[in-house]
Amino acid sequence: MTLPSVSINLIMDHRVPLTNICVQIVACRTLPTAEKLVGGRPRAVALALNVNSPDLDKHIASHDVVISLVPFIYHADVIRSAIKGKTHVVTTSYVSPAMRELDAAAKE
Repeated sequence: MTLPSVSINLIMDHRVPLTNICVQIVACRTLPTAEKLVGGRPRAVALALNVNSPDLDKHIASHDVVISLVPFIYHADVIRSAIKGKTHVVTTSYVSPAMRELDAAAKE
């Protein structure tokens, strides 16, 4: 497994006051995988969360931005949840037809 670029330098820098930075949540289908990605970073939290979970909307809505690194076929599901919670989304994928269909709703 290659670690994705989920680390933000401010999370690692203890000199930056906690009030000036965000806390990173790393969500994976399994908790051990999320914990491995967190790797002891003091301002990161591991979370077991499946894209089909009824809790997805709640978790996405609790953040300002979500970086979706799930397989491309699930990006539309993540974006639907983000639209409900008015959360920004960044993906590593091209814009699929399913994502394009959500464009108008995302701009509302």
